[in-house]
Amino acid sequence: MDLIERLQNAAEGEWRLDYEIARSLGWYEAEVSEHGEIAWFKPDSKIQQLSGPPHYTTSLDAALTLVPEGCGWKVQRNLNGDCWAVVQRQDANRRIDIWAESDMLKTPALALCIAAMKASEEADG
Repeated sequence: MDLIERLQNAAEGEWRLDYEIARSLGWYEAEVSEHGEIAWFKPDSKIQQLSGPPHYTTSLDAALTLVPEGCGWKVQRNLNGDCWAVVQRQDANRRIDIWAESDMLKTPALALCIAAMKASEEADG
């Protein structure tokens, strides 16, 4: 199962998914002390994150960093608690909407992660 499928099947955000997202973006772990302390590093950066990568699946602020540059976005939580998100990008003369919606999505951050990652895949693909 690929990462987007795992996100779609998740009932809520969790650190394991955050780590997988970070790794897919080029973040890496490295030992930073003789005592075996591990730190996370952003791609092409020497800045450490001792607490790990951003909490993409539980924080809207962190999930927003996944939205590709120049794209619009919208997230909504319905009265029954279900969430959906859309990332919009312009392609030639038309707007393309990339959706994340499911009756299983219970957090806005998780919905935005899915839509943003789908948009990134489409842009790269």
